[in-house]
Amino acid sequence: MNSRYTIIIFILLSLLSQTVSGQRWFRVAHYNMENVFDTIHDAGKTDEGFLPASEREWDSRKYRTKLANLARAIAGMGQTQPVDVIGVCEVENDSVLRDLTERTMLRRLGYKYIATSSNDVRGIDVGLLYQPERFLPLSVDTISVPYDSIERPTRDILHVCGMAASGDTLHIFVNHWPSRRGGKLVTQDYRMRAARTIMQFLDSLFVSEPDAKIILVGDFNDEYRDNSIRHGLRARAGFDYKGEADPRGLYVLTARKKGRNGIKGTYKYRGRWNQLDQIIVSGNLLQGRGLRTSYDDCRIVDDIPFLLEKDKNGKSVKPRHTYYGTYYRGGTSDHLPVIAVFHY
Repeated sequence: MNSRYTIIIFILLSLLSQTVSGQRWFRVAHYNMENVFDTIHDAGKTDEGFLPASEREWDSRKYRTKLANLARAIAGMGQTQPVDVIGVCEVENDSVLRDLTERTMLRRLGYKYIATSSNDVRGIDVGLLYQPERFLPLSVDTISVPYDSIERPTRDILHVCGMAASGDTLHIFVNHWPSRRGGKLVTQDYRMRAARTIMQFLDSLFVSEPDAKIILVGDFNDEYRDNSIRHGLRARAGFDYKGEADPRGLYVLTARKKGRNGIKGTYKYRGRWNQLDQIIVSGNLLQGRGLRTSYDDCRIVDDIPFLLEKDKNGKSVKPRHTYYGTYYRGGTSDHLPVIAVFHY
């Protein structure tokens, strides 16, 4: 079908949906889903830790339980209406996202998906789930992050340009930056390289499309005050916005963010909450016409009880992991999701 007619039909369906539901918002979330592997070995990848013969004894039953838990979490995020777009990471391949969207309770919600195919040694990728009546992908590409001989290849950055139900064109980037394994300071240059890679892309994008509306989501493995975000992305904390945002500047909506139950991070390490999962927007999404959001419209999703369990001290809580090392816990993920609401 001609692309112009496709867009017209999409807009008409979106308007019809708004008339029926009264929905005048567009929601974007991100979720690190913690090692979503199938049970089949991918040639050339070191995924042996998640196979039936591994020490974890990762089998079809555990895989199906994992997907069912994730589906419940995603449905719970949306409450009465499905979340429009969800960036996801730590998924092994597009087959995993097919099983998640077509072989769980998510099937009745109608999600479609897009996934990368990166050079990550374990085969870990990122992806995007979306509601086709609320978001129309117009183009998809991936951005590879350079690496040197002493480090492992990292995940590609997924770039999806699409039209939201509001009629706005959005550039959504799904990230999963290099981990802190080996130490935060030792590995910070790897994350800085990822930041500079995406900034080169954004600088070129703004030349060709000066009013481009940007949304970065992902597990950045850094907090808003760390060098990769503060200097690499040149991003400011969302709470610093005082009414005059730089249209091409980047603002971290998840900086110092809490959930409805007061949790202050998405990942807990040695008893301390860390905010590693971010939603970052360009300044033109904080003001002006069309789709817009604010610092107060973003939160950590900490109000889905089965995602959490008691910490060792019995007083605080932590995400309920699928595994602690090789010990199976049957939880959903070691991260909590984040979500932002955009109004129009």
